[in-house]
Amino acid sequence: MSLDQKLIELAVNVERAFRGLPYDTEVVRWGVGSTDVSEETLQRLRVRRVVARYPRRDFEDVLYHYRAVSFDRPIQRLRGIILRVYESGDVVPVAVPFFKFFNLDEEEETKRERLLQLRLIEGAIKADGTLIVAWYDPDFRCWRFCTRGNFDIFDPWTKAVSRDPRRPINPHVRLFIEVAGDNVKRLSREEQLRGYTIMFELVVTKRELLEKYTRERPRFSVGSSLASRFHPEEASAYLITARTPAPEFRLLTYSEAHRLLPWWEPKVTVYNLSDLQEAVELVPKLGKEGLVLYFEGGLLVKAKTLTAVIADRLAYVKTPERVLAEAVVLSCSDDLKPFLPQKLRSLCEELERLWDSIAPVVESYERLIERLIRERGEERASKWLKSNGVGTDIQRFVRAREKWRAFILESLFKMKPERRRKWLDRVTSVVQRFSS
Repeated sequence: MSLDQKLIELAVNVERAFRGLPYDTEVVRWGVGSTDVSEETLQRLRVRRVVARYPRRDFEDVLYHYRAVSFDRPIQRLRGIILRVYESGDVVPVAVPFFKFFNLDEEEETKRERLLQLRLIEGAIKADGTLIVAWYDPDFRCWRFCTRGNFDIFDPWTKAVSRDPRRPINPHVRLFIEVAGDNVKRLSREEQLRGYTIMFELVVTKRELLEKYTRERPRFSVGSSLASRFHPEEASAYLITARTPAPEFRLLTYSEAHRLLPWWEPKVTVYNLSDLQEAVELVPKLGKEGLVLYFEGGLLVKAKTLTAVIADRLAYVKTPERVLAEAVVLSCSDDLKPFLPQKLRSLCEELERLWDSIAPVVESYERLIERLIRERGEERASKWLKSNGVGTDIQRFVRAREKWRAFILESLFKMKPERRRKWLDRVTSVVQRFSS
């Protein structure tokens, strides 16, 4: 069974558990990483579902959306999958987009040494926009277009709800339909494509238009056109890839998907790659955000420059200190600063100066934690550090060292100078005492 099929099985079983239906306990335990599939655990999972109910229908749709909840990776990866739940108790996956995938070297499964053992099939330009998931709804007899976070019948900003999915009011979906008008009409006539999950990227050329719109959250009538706000001629709807119909839901390569819809334009640019190092060297030459690499078995990996990774995150965070702290500890802040506005550039330089001054203490702190874990194990090491007034997140330290360093830098940056000095002195004292 492929990883994608295991994730689909996980989503179905979690939904059955929510509703008091028989479910495979072992499958759900694999998702939550715990031997305890308690009601509390299920309640936490339930918080991040979006449910669409329809008048006079014997089913409802559930869209999984775990972005803001910290769970084990299997649960986090379910974002975007759509299940149809019938009153009879049947739970059927109707649309399966990309599951969440990761940057090169970000996770164990995307480490270079592991990827070198897999066959690289191709890579495609990573389009920087909003993913639109298309699927044919046999009950409503129409194509549906959803984002990974919301259904076509919901406007997340005005909180309006459409009773008929044939009249979508999700702003991103409406813009997509306007931009891809003729292509959408042809798609509705292509009966052989029904059952496929097709993925597109809605890219607004003038990104500030979209950012301004989403941040200000203007209220508008359901019948109004988005063209005056977004200007469809300044946006594009790129064909990305697709999944085959149920029950396989195999993720097609980009080339396969483009042959499936040869008439759809534009399509993302695809590169015939077979060597990982060649792909990595190509990324900075593209002048784009990066590539998405397709490996055998449908494994997707993002290959982006560090500058692109951090700049992308800065566009969406309310407090940039954590992201800039990561840039500093990863030694890529010099590449990033030329693209930052003056306020963020000054903030970045302050973080650089602070890191230069505290790095020796942090390094000694790291060596202490490593030794404690080696000699006592993670749990006892965590208790010892906490009892000595220098507690920290051991799991973050073990799993993502750079993010742990960035967290330390950000925390110290936000402290008042006197408190910061006391913390550094305390760490230094504990390190010296333990070493002696």
